[in-house]
Amino acid sequence: PIVNEIKDRTQRRIDYVITIAIGLALLLYLVVAVEGYRTYGSNVSGDILINYPQTVIVTIMRIFIAIMAMLSYPLQLDPSRRCITSLVREVRNRYEKRRLRHEMKRVGVAYDSPTCDQTEDEEKEELMEVDTPTNPIKETEMDVFIIDEDETDDHNDQNDEEELLLQQTTENFIFYGITCTFLVLSFIIAMVISDLGIVLAVVGATGSTMVSYILPSAIYIKLHPNFHFLKLVAWVQLILGCIIMPTALYFVIAHGASA
Repeated sequence: PIVNEIKDRTQRRIDYVITIAIGLALLLYLVVAVEGYRTYGSNVSGDILINYPQTVIVTIMRIFIAIMAMLSYPLQLDPSRRCITSLVREVRNRYEKRRLRHEMKRVGVAYDSPTCDQTEDEEKEELMEVDTPTNPIKETEMDVFIIDEDETDDHNDQNDEEELLLQQTTENFIFYGITCTFLVLSFIIAMVISDLGIVLAVVGATGSTMVSYILPSAIYIKLHPNFHFLKLVAWVQLILGCIIMPTALYFVIAHGASA
């Protein structure tokens, strides 16, 4: 989305915007982290607002954080739901292809045979070949054939409408099912977890490591089959991500258990 909003999109301008965005985010995070440790030292908690006294200013800060969480939740839910929906569709399509292939083999028709790819126009042309001497059709029989063909078209249209309705119902079921699952799981986590620091630590150990280290390097390795220096750097980054994630999770779980 950000790339689409850039005027005169070039690789240099895109890199410039990415650098500024990451630099500003890094600066803001460093200010919060450094000032928190300067104020409370090793006693700082995962949620820095817990360390501050219960004053009016801190209460206002908590309200703003709650508003931020409410407004950012839909933005985080939508891409996650889209990804899961794409995975569900892919699994369903593969299952349907496998079932169709099995059904074709059961009736003795090859899945990739020309019979399966024959269009309706070709079928009609074969049926309308009435001038051959081996298959003469009288005029009355031709009228009956045209009527039957119209009835068949109506039946096919009805089947297409039913199939479209079933597909739409399935899509709605997947959409609302994934949405409700997200909402229920989020509500359960919010009711069970009382310390926001644990949630932030787990998200940082898993999601941040995945987005920052593992996924970019894995995608780069996949898109560049030939080995070169940058691919070596991508491999190093991928290995570091695979080491950092379980290590960070171990310390988060160990700290939570000791607390």
